[in-house]
Amino acid sequence: MRECKKCSQKKLLKNFAKDKRCKGGYCWICKSCRNEYLRNWKTENHEKVLEQKREYYQKHKIEVAERARKYHNTERGRQLMRVRRRNRKHKKRAHGGGINLQQWNEILEIYNHRCAYCGIHEVVLNILFGQKLTMDCVIPLSKGGKYSIENIVPACMECNCKKGTKIDWGNEVESDVKLDVDIHRHGSNGDKL
Repeated sequence: MRECKKCSQKKLLKNFAKDKRCKGGYCWICKSCRNEYLRNWKTENHEKVLEQKREYYQKHKIEVAERARKYHNTERGRQLMRVRRRNRKHKKRAHGGGINLQQWNEILEIYNHRCAYCGIHEVVLNILFGQKLTMDCVIPLSKGGKYSIENIVPACMECNCKKGTKIDWGNEVESDVKLDVDIHRHGSNGDKL
């Protein structure tokens, strides 16, 4: 038995986190008080937490990707991916149903087979990275956008992932990355999309 210094309740040792720095090898506050403290601290320091996560990811990209790959190969990871795919499918149906292959090919022609954001050509993308252009919703489904021909542009996987659920993301792409933006924003015949 040990008394929590925060809530003053006597609890079993299993209710305290192990900590070599503390007397007796256990933390001086119980797990529930500690969790409450950490939740409050993370809420109050939200930007600091996000920055720490970004820094960690930048330093450990390979390890993070490897852990994610291993997790997605577990039964629980496969279940999670099935749920996400099902939710996305239902969201697409609820927001316009989708586009067919012919419409997608028309969009690619309008954008000259280039990413709408960075301008990389689909052939170059395939040669360098073995990827194809993906369909990106300019106004994301989560923000009320429709899954229709008017709202879909071609995007390389990198731009599509970086954009995420942002709406005006194309304006944030650095000018040295953009290649002939007028062609992509206005189409091959100069008409505004």
